[in-house]
Amino acid sequence: MMLQTLTLRYFRCFQKKIFHFSPGLNILFGPNGSGKSSVLEAIFFSCLTRSYRTSRDA
Repeated sequence: MMLQTLTLRYFRCFQKKIFHFSPGLNILFGPNGSGKSSVLEAIFFSCLTRSYRTSRDA
């Protein structure tokens, strides 16, 4: 499975944000507090329907 687009609405620090990913390697970079980890958490959540911060399934 390849992730092409990620749409976030009211997720962590994002009100509304759309990310477009290209084939191959994609790199998230930015200053502290810009939401890099939140994007990774959103991808994790969309695949497993639970946060990586919790140990229990939803």
